[in-house]
Amino acid sequence: MKLRFLLIIFLACCALCCISATAITVQPATGVPTGDLAPGTRLAIDTTITEFRAGTGTTFPSTDTLQFYTDLDSPKWSISIVQNGVESPRPLTNSRTVRISGFELEYPSGTSGFDLKVRVSL
Repeated sequence: MKLRFLLIIFLACCALCCISATAITVQPATGVPTGDLAPGTRLAIDTTITEFRAGTGTTFPSTDTLQFYTDLDSPKWSISIVQNGVESPRPLTNSRTVRISGFELEYPSGTSGFDLKVRVSL
């Protein structure tokens, strides 16, 4: 009886420790130069993030954050969230780090015909 009780407590603790996972697909970036760059060289790098799938039944957990970072001087980020072909651009950002809250990316997953993308230009 005591062993059964301990086993139930152990299984309950294991169940509480389960972590939800999110899988996304990042398209290869275009405009990435090869080799060293001279200071002041202008760059235009673009990529798209697609196929958001969270283990929670949503496209992205609302409590998580999608973060982008660069070591470039004077970056200008252009980010758009695209839902079913409708583009919602965010204001241009001039910081090294850009974050998108999970609240902006959370939608029920598995909805027929629903498409979510994030377009990023630097």
